[in-house]
Amino acid sequence: MGSKRGRGKAPRKGSKVTIDDALRMAVGHHRADRLAEARVLYEQVLKAVPTHPDALHFYGILRFRQGDAEIAERLIRQAIDAVPDFPDYHLNLGNILIEMARPEDAEAAYRAALALRPDYADAWNNLGSIQRHLGHLEDAEASFQRAIALDERPIRAWNNLGELHAERGDGVAATECFCRSIVLDQQHPEAHKRLGIAWQHLGEPEKARQAYRDWLAIDPDNPEARHLLAACEEGPAPERASDDYVAYTFDRFAGTFEEKLQGRLEYRAPALVRDCLEARFGAPGKTWTVLDAGCGTGLCGPLVRPWAARLVGVDLSGGMLEQARDKRCYDALERAELTAWLEDHPTTYDLILSADTLIYFGGLERVLTAAHAALRPRGRLVFTVERLDTGAPYAIHHSGRYQHDAGYVRQSVEAAGFIEPEVNTVTLRSEAGKPVGGLLVSACRA
Repeated sequence: MGSKRGRGKAPRKGSKVTIDDALRMAVGHHRADRLAEARVLYEQVLKAVPTHPDALHFYGILRFRQGDAEIAERLIRQAIDAVPDFPDYHLNLGNILIEMARPEDAEAAYRAALALRPDYADAWNNLGSIQRHLGHLEDAEASFQRAIALDERPIRAWNNLGELHAERGDGVAATECFCRSIVLDQQHPEAHKRLGIAWQHLGEPEKARQAYRDWLAIDPDNPEARHLLAACEEGPAPERASDDYVAYTFDRFAGTFEEKLQGRLEYRAPALVRDCLEARFGAPGKTWTVLDAGCGTGLCGPLVRPWAARLVGVDLSGGMLEQARDKRCYDALERAELTAWLEDHPTTYDLILSADTLIYFGGLERVLTAAHAALRPRGRLVFTVERLDTGAPYAIHHSGRYQHDAGYVRQSVEAAGFIEPEVNTVTLRSEAGKPVGGLLVSACRA
């Protein structure tokens, strides 16, 4: 949250609460994560003074946290209209716009903040992030260096500069940046995470393990740290990601998941699933009982609804399911672990689809056997996974996702009892400007 332009005096006992008092209480609730209480007070302030710039600004930030990005943008733009020369308003507008996958508009907002305050380290850092996203790496590096020079504790800027070097393939420079960040704050978990990933890139698994252990020393119950450590431990990879890891990861990003995937990463898996259905199984007839296995925010829902008389979504993340519920195309949404759900619903579905859910499974045998049992005779299965080209059956990527060998996937599908398997090479999305290879798989129950 950006800084507040002004503060009212605290109310005396028995005195009437002023607008500034109410706003100060609202901000206190907001910072303590009591969002419902903060929202009530912000709305009361704005009912009394509809053009109050600080109330518009902070209320906009709150509405964004609650998933109302368009309302948030409108509120902060109203604050800027009221007070155009306050740089924090422009900075937070930029932060919202980048999460809405509008990088050019966000860049303009950050530049507006810097025009008002050229020594604004946060704005330089955020501008660098936009420039990196747009592929302007030299400009991004200059912006990060400017932020580092201006900030007394440039932890985020060092981390971002490290990510830029990693993207360029300079792992040595990346690790140096992350180490500088850790020197500034040894309790900052993000730097330990990124350092571990950078060491993995450099082929230094023991150093990566130490970075993840240092992260766990700070946050011993963090499921992401445990998963990434397990991913680089010696010996066989874990059979699958833990339920805690999956729920933790996706609950954190539920509100901005779609904007990031579709706007930044050119995510194609749901469209690939739909195209596969059309090409292989014919025109939609709205007659099937369909399971969206690992439905996430429901990106597949509207695309496959034309085939479904009944559409059910299952996911481990409650935050993701809330977003899927807003699509209003599912007949039921359930929070459950996928394999257990399939095993509990034999001969229930005509179609099971799974877009980028099995990338959190290593061994596929059990989940595919359960999917086979959950299908009715001649039921259809369509799913995507990331492609592995090393010859191993599967492996954990440094991202924490699993990748699978095409031959292993086909063998697993057939071993589960499916017939007529098709395994096609596809591009699932882009990361760091590079395509992410995948496999699009379809098969039938005999």
